Amino acid sequence: MSETVPVLIDEVENKMRNAGIIIQNQAQIEAIIETPLVEAVSLFLAKNILTIATSANRYDAMTDSSRHGYIFLDNPSLSIGNELTLAEIGSGCRWENGYSWPSYLPLHLNPDMTIEEVEKIALGFASVFDKQEAWRAIPLTYPEAQQKLKGIDPGCGDHPNLYWHPLAIRTGMRVRPDVADENAAFCVVPDSVDE
Repeated sequence: MSETVPVLIDEVENKMRNAGIIIQNQAQIEAIIETPLVEAVSLFLAKNILTIATSANRYDAMTDSSRHGYIFLDNPSLSIGNELTLAEIGSGCRWENGYSWPSYLPLHLNPDMTIEEVEKIALGFASVFDKQEAWRAIPLTYPEAQQKLKGIDPGCGDHPNLYWHPLAIRTGMRVRPDVADENAAFCVVPDSVDE
């Protein structure tokens, strides 16, 4: 019987296809998430937590690089409890090159790590977050958000700029209302005013 040789992170190629895409289903996970993060992103999705960018590949593990792997969550759609968890274990917000980077989950990698070791780290992060309300994982287009808001508060659906409406929680897509594509993810909206 032959032993299976562990696959190293140094053998994982960069898919370069998921930055800014809100992961909403298992098919997207399989198509665009790099192997070491598939289980963690699947667990986040099962907990109604959206991911918007991930990376764990050979380039993130280069010892002569300042790069590292990461999991970016859709921070605005997190519940208060999960925001606190991210604040405790995440990278912390930072200002760099005139841009404010939100907190994310850093994966400190080296070329000798196996895919299984990286999976374990990423699953460790995902396991400490709580499951959220389902509406937090349903990004709506501008017209969908407007319709849902009318159902919650009949006067608010006519608001001239839903981008700033208190019940419209902007997603990580950061779509500006003046250039918004009506078919693009825009925000999440609670199912009731009480949430």
